[in-house]
Amino acid sequence: MKAGIQRIEIINDGWDDSYTRINKALIPTANETLRNIFSELNKPLMEGIEIIRCKKKEIIATYDYKEGIDTILNFTDGTKATLQEKYLTYDKLTTATFETEKSDGSLGSWFYCNSQLYFVAYAKRLKYGDTSFQDWILIDLIKLHLFDTPSSLKWKFGGNDPSKLGRRSKFKYLLFDEIPQDSIIMRKE
Repeated sequence: MKAGIQRIEIINDGWDDSYTRINKALIPTANETLRNIFSELNKPLMEGIEIIRCKKKEIIATYDYKEGIDTILNFTDGTKATLQEKYLTYDKLTTATFETEKSDGSLGSWFYCNSQLYFVAYAKRLKYGDTSFQDWILIDLIKLHLFDTPSSLKWKFGGNDPSKLGRRSKFKYLLFDEIPQDSIIMRKE
């Protein structure tokens, strides 16, 4: 029997920055939140959690780094969905952020992500040891892509400061309130 939540975790030869540490700290909260969301939507997940640890050269790792799929959700009715997740801690704005260009200049996950769902959650009090989410949003990523026609969305653009994290990727983002309502599955603010 498959687990309700199957996470792809690439074993990465020592890659360890603040993003990876934040993600690891918030996975238990995410698991609980996802179970609650889908139960409330009357689409409960199967029991169990499976972490699929793999090396980047293994075929299953391509789910993550080539397809933008962090998690596979298996529902009790036998259906499944794919999920991309972002966990953030800053407390100024609540945004859904999408990578448009990788550090090496190649296209970012906005262009190749094949996940059906996109989950963004904020643990704004993590620096105090609180791993709860204060805000989160579950987006139908396919619908968001369909709404993304020229001048239809109020995208803002930014990039990582390489002096802080060693990452130089570029991204675009929308405030939660600017995301088209028809592409929002559920939201907590």
